[in-house]
Amino acid sequence: MKREPIVLLAFLALGAGAGLLQADDRLLWRSWGVRDGFTESYSFAISMTPQGSAYIRHGAVPTMSAFDGYGVTRIPDPRGNTQHSWPSTRRVYAAAGGKILWTASVDALKEYRDGKWTVRHIPPPGHQVLAAVPAGRRVMVLLEDRLREFDPELESWREIRTAENSRITPFLTMCPGSDAELYIT
Repeated sequence: MKREPIVLLAFLALGAGAGLLQADDRLLWRSWGVRDGFTESYSFAISMTPQGSAYIRHGAVPTMSAFDGYGVTRIPDPRGNTQHSWPSTRRVYAAAGGKILWTASVDALKEYRDGKWTVRHIPPPGHQVLAAVPAGRRVMVLLEDRLREFDPELESWREIRTAENSRITPFLTMCPGSDAELYIT
């Protein structure tokens, strides 16, 4: 028997069998967009809370979305009415209880409380705020050459790591990990 007909028959059998396979079940997937309350469908910076809610920053629009899995609440974007800058768009993280939010921009540490964003710290000239992650009642603030802890109640700072006592500077970014850990690159 010639080899070519057997190979052709095998390919035809595989092709017919592949037609019977199904990929994902579209009924099990759900997607959300503007019709569901999001500011826009484009999402740039997303963060999750331990409870499973998400804070979503979008493109050049004045609001961001807080999503609990069922509904969307729009809140003002931290940049306000200023010109959009992609490098300064950072994730927004919720403090314990979810009522207070924190974020960083290139030029400031910002807190969201009672419906408005407030600048809580401006870094010294030549430095950028790379990330801000709540840790209990304090906020861990990352700059390219140091990690600092900010106590918003006392408005005090504590140095955690600096270029002098860390071998991994310059820092690039930071995000929360599991069990009160922080991941820093």
